[in-house]
Amino acid sequence: MDRRYPSTVAVTLTYALLTLAALQCLQANDASDLHLSEDLLPLTLTDAWRFRSGDRPEWALPQVDDQNWLQGSSYLDPQSALRRQWSGRGWFRRWLAVDSTMAREGFALRISHLGASEIYLNGVLLQRNGRIMEDADDAHRSHWALLPAPLSFRKGPNLIAVRYSMPDDVQLGAINSQGVGFELVLSSIEQAEAELAIEYEFGSLLLFVFGITFVMALLHFMIFLFNRQQHATLLFACAASGLSLATLANYQFKFAAPHEGWWFTVSAGNVCFAVFLLAFLYAIFYKRIPRVALLFWLLAPMSVAASWWDYRAALLFITLASVEALRIIGLAVARRREGAWLFGGGVITLVMWFFLFDFDLLGFKDAVSPMTATLVDYCARLTIPLLSAVFLARNYAQQNQQLQVNIEEVRVLSEQTIAQEREKQRLIESQKQHLEEEVAERTAEIRQQHDALQVANLQLEATLGNLKRTQAQLVQSEKLASLGELTAGVAHEMQNPLNFVNNFAELSQELVEEAQEDLEALRTNINEEQIARLNETLADLLTNSRKIGSNGARAANIVKGMLMHAAHGSGKRQEVHLNVLSEEAVKTALRNFRTRYDDCNIEVQQHLDAAPDLIELVPQDINRVLISIVDNACYAVRERWLAAPEGFTAMVTIETRRHEQHFEITIHDNGLGIPAEQRDKIFQPFYTTKPTDAGTGLGLSLAFDIVSKGHGGELLLESEPERGTAFIIVLPPA
Repeated sequence: MDRRYPSTVAVTLTYALLTLAALQCLQANDASDLHLSEDLLPLTLTDAWRFRSGDRPEWALPQVDDQNWLQGSSYLDPQSALRRQWSGRGWFRRWLAVDSTMAREGFALRISHLGASEIYLNGVLLQRNGRIMEDADDAHRSHWALLPAPLSFRKGPNLIAVRYSMPDDVQLGAINSQGVGFELVLSSIEQAEAELAIEYEFGSLLLFVFGITFVMALLHFMIFLFNRQQHATLLFACAASGLSLATLANYQFKFAAPHEGWWFTVSAGNVCFAVFLLAFLYAIFYKRIPRVALLFWLLAPMSVAASWWDYRAALLFITLASVEALRIIGLAVARRREGAWLFGGGVITLVMWFFLFDFDLLGFKDAVSPMTATLVDYCARLTIPLLSAVFLARNYAQQNQQLQVNIEEVRVLSEQTIAQEREKQRLIESQKQHLEEEVAERTAEIRQQHDALQVANLQLEATLGNLKRTQAQLVQSEKLASLGELTAGVAHEMQNPLNFVNNFAELSQELVEEAQEDLEALRTNINEEQIARLNETLADLLTNSRKIGSNGARAANIVKGMLMHAAHGSGKRQEVHLNVLSEEAVKTALRNFRTRYDDCNIEVQQHLDAAPDLIELVPQDINRVLISIVDNACYAVRERWLAAPEGFTAMVTIETRRHEQHFEITIHDNGLGIPAEQRDKIFQPFYTTKPTDAGTGLGLSLAFDIVSKGHGGELLLESEPERGTAFIIVLPPA
């Protein structure tokens, strides 16, 4: 038999079903001029409605004349005259003749629509669904499954009026072909409640199907994540996701929010299910994807986009996909591919039900109850996913069985290999043990050598540090010694001339004073003009002599400072108490200052550390630094005392403090402070802020060299104008 025969039969059968669907016609009931009786219930009221566009509350009353209103279907069909008059809001009226058997309670009206409505019976409001607004676009639309409105007829004519609102621009083509209208069903209360229960059972069924498909999709996504080689598993997960999405959107549309977007999502989900199902079948039964698959991948997004305007675009794509699925299954059966009959039965069942249910061939919908039809519909929809899952599970089982066989073969080979390796392992183990012993012995020797090297390295680093510090101190001592020798020589050479200058200046002053006394005695013998000239000459001589004495004294001070600079100590470090050294230096500095200036009473405060450790330094050098800084501080507070108003207290504070890594001495005064532009020059040699006859500019320069270079410390300056100055001496412990 020709291998193409099964596929040809499948294609022929499919086109026959399409032909039957095209020939199927819809039945419609005309309920105009209807006299009610219980035999007619339930009764669908869709025709013979009188319609008027607009919104006036009195149109609900029976006495309103509606003879001139338009007449037609409540569906508002796209080609009808009612639809052309529709503006988003209007009134529908329908008269019913009721005899005495129907003039009682126990009846209900149930409306289905996508907009908002109000139902009136003989001018009395029965039910409000959603909320009608002034602008139809702002109407709050109600969901599909509405509760029935109970009513009681009176004998004679009864008026049913429906106030209805629905935006005219809603893309209802994506939902149905009935237009923007509504459907009203009259039944007994028992029938209405039974119908409502069926719809809610239908909702539960939708959620059940959604749960099954969602779990299947999630499960196969997880399987693909752990085995990326199984691409068919991923395609099946995508197909199940599409069916799950369509089922959830259908539930949302019918029972939550009747928005056209949800129905569009239903179409998109069904298209997604169809195209990924085809891709799944291609992956199973084809080694290479055929070119026709590209056509379906192109048509899928186009049909989804077109279904926004007309849902039948998605229906057409699903039909073509069904035909292609039948063709694939037919070829697979003809080629005796594994699993072909399994998929063939599922696909044929789904396609047959698709034509029977969606196209309503042979009046199937009328032959069974809606609940039964819906149940069978979703069972048919689940056929392909369930059979696909069975096929994948069967493949996994076969793979596992083959894997078990391979594992058994590997186990036998492993036992043989292990037996061979054990002998090798025994030899290797003995050699390994011998090598480990040798390595352990060698490692112990290396460790001992390493530890010894580390100790020696630490000792060398400590020795190197001491040598560097000693070298720096020796270099500084040599510099100071050389500078001291130079300074001593210069001072010695300058001392004798300065002594002569000072001596002759004093003699000149004495001679001038004696001459002035003699002139007074000779005043009677010399005229006044000569005396005046002689006095003027003697006055100039006296002034010059005084200037000689002043400059000689300044030169003597410079020599004295240079001698102090040269008279450094032995340079040997000693351990001393910092507090004792500070107290002696402060006393010496105050005694020297008060011999020069006894007009200012300076208050000295000392805040010494309670128990400082011994510090190793050159006592003579640090003593000289402290005396110089304290002397400058006393001079600064005296200058401010002279310029300050009464009540100012001249104060100098000395503080010692022991830190974890260094010692600190702070000398603070409340003098005038040092301007910012002078702070960078304050430690330069021969630079001074004092008058020329009060300072030489060598004290702070010498102090900076002694602290930083001689002791490896820091001399810091902090000053604020009109607030005072602080010098901070930072010394290392050794």
